[in-house]
Amino acid sequence: MRKEFVRYIAPGKKMPALKERFISAVTCAEGSAAIEFALIVPVFVLLIVGMLSFGLVIFESSVLQGALNTAAHQGKTGWPDTSDPGTSASGLRWKNVNTIFTSLTNGLFKSSKLTLTANAYGTFTDAINDITIQKNGQITITCPPSTCTAGSLGDTGAVVVYTATYPYPAIPFIQSLFGKNNTMIAYYLVRNETFPPPPPAR
Repeated sequence: MRKEFVRYIAPGKKMPALKERFISAVTCAEGSAAIEFALIVPVFVLLIVGMLSFGLVIFESSVLQGALNTAAHQGKTGWPDTSDPGTSASGLRWKNVNTIFTSLTNGLFKSSKLTLTANAYGTFTDAINDITIQKNGQITITCPPSTCTAGSLGDTGAVVVYTATYPYPAIPFIQSLFGKNNTMIAYYLVRNETFPPPPPAR
């Protein structure tokens, strides 16, 4: 077949060796299969890696949101330090909430890269007005001092917005194309319960 094809292209003449090899590969069944394999495999591998990466991100975001929800529900009870509204990171409530959050994310996330913050508001309206959804889907919270106490778990009846963030690596060559870091963010909004009175001093 190859000789007939060569005579048809250039009767009485022999084409260059490189061109002849290319035509031979194209007209040969084995060569065609090798070319098709070389073209399809990279796309197939990219699809597999993309699906695995996307599935991992969905799973991690679910775990992050679940851990934040559990920690926030613990924080709204006021336990274990009902005499401290939790306005400082040294408060027992903060430590308890952070311990719960860390224990539920340990093993899947690096604790050094996890961040957990809370902002307390007087009403749901103040909290909702402070939350802005950008065009890219990201949420920003400014926490103005007039209506918000930054870094606080709030006192009885306060509305608290919990935020957890974690930078996750995307597929390396895809991330290099976009040229930006990817951050996983979880939010949860709760109203604190009525805290029990502190125990009497002894």
